[in-house]
Amino acid sequence: MPPELGISRIPRDPLGYPYVLLPNGQVQVKFYRKLPFITKGLPQGQEPSDMDLSTMDK
Repeated sequence: MPPELGISRIPRDPLGYPYVLLPNGQVQVKFYRKLPFITKGLPQGQEPSDMDLSTMDK
């Protein structure tokens, strides 16, 4: 039997939330403000954070 094609699970962001697939085919992070380090998946017009994360504690 041939293997099934498609996605076997819902892709999730680093916080565990499913990504949002927009009608135009773009993928967006649902809670982007909780992820200040991301540069992709932001809503249209939203700029990446200029926050300096190198000084944050691990």
